[in-house]
Amino acid sequence: MDDNGISAAQFHCLQQLLPRQGWTHTASDGGQNQFVGWEAHLRYEKDGAILTLIQGERAGRAYYTWEANPKAIVQMQALLQHCAQEVQ
Repeated sequence: MDDNGISAAQFHCLQQLLPRQGWTHTASDGGQNQFVGWEAHLRYEKDGAILTLIQGERAGRAYYTWEANPKAIVQMQALLQHCAQEVQ
């Protein structure tokens, strides 16, 4: 996939963590992806930071990733570290 790939556990942790930390879920979108799978996008915003969590399936394989504007990229490492501590 790409450098922003995350695990299913991290994806689900972020879905729960973001609202608890004041992020607002502002949009959801999804649908068929390249005729061989599907993809869903969940957009969150906080203080000008925009983070989109992406979950999908392509050719029978699930994947999880994210996209972010520069303000959200700065925060992503701390969010993922928090999720790593919750999993332990």
